[in-house]
Amino acid sequence: MRKKTLNKEIRRSITGSLGRFISIFSLMLLGTFAFVGLKVSGPDMRRTAEDFYAQHHLADLTLTSTLGLDHSDQQLINETKGVKKAEFGYFQDLVIKGKENSLRLFSTPDELSTYELMSGKLPQKDSEIALDYLYDGQYKIGQTIDFTPPKSKDSDLIKNHSFKIVGFVKSSEYVDKSDFGSTTVGTGKLNGYALVTKEAFDSDVYMIARLSYKNLQNISIFDSKYDSRLKTEQKTLENTFNNQPEKRLAALKNSPRKTD
Repeated sequence: MRKKTLNKEIRRSITGSLGRFISIFSLMLLGTFAFVGLKVSGPDMRRTAEDFYAQHHLADLTLTSTLGLDHSDQQLINETKGVKKAEFGYFQDLVIKGKENSLRLFSTPDELSTYELMSGKLPQKDSEIALDYLYDGQYKIGQTIDFTPPKSKDSDLIKNHSFKIVGFVKSSEYVDKSDFGSTTVGTGKLNGYALVTKEAFDSDVYMIARLSYKNLQNISIFDSKYDSRLKTEQKTLENTFNNQPEKRLAALKNSPRKTD
């Protein structure tokens, strides 16, 4: 009898304030969907990122040098224990002519930290360039983009300062679309990146080394094990290069300077 009365009271409470009941039920339903969505979106986003990084063979560590990586630097890297692959390349920070925007021009990588082609094609000649895909809309394929040469000829590592735009690319190394790092040109803040061929550079030394490690293969970059091992490899590399800056500076002082 009590159970029957209770059920009757419940039905009366619902039917007597049906609007409020539907509102509360809808809020509970919405909260459940939001919770499930948040639980699912995290792993999905990580999986998407991992697939992208794996597809483009994102380097485990990247070593850059404003003085350049000469033969002795390259030898040290290649002889470092645990390195699976080392790939060397060039880059130069330049300001777009007539603007304050500065781009970092990278030489096209061979295997590590490759770029996704969003439209057009990758540069094949030293007069061609592929821009950061965020510039698609500001520039068009077939247009020419000009850069202001550096004030010092010693720091000018690019043969040409005028390029034909042949494509737009997405980097596997830049995740944040608003922060590309600092630079010594323009406003001091990088506004994007671009790709040119290695032949577009005129330098006796490389500026960047991308490294992959044997003990980091097949481990998720979001795994704490990956982070722990990466820090160990980074420390080893830092110790290896402890004395290199002084040696490189001495070598530069002893080398003949370019004359105008």
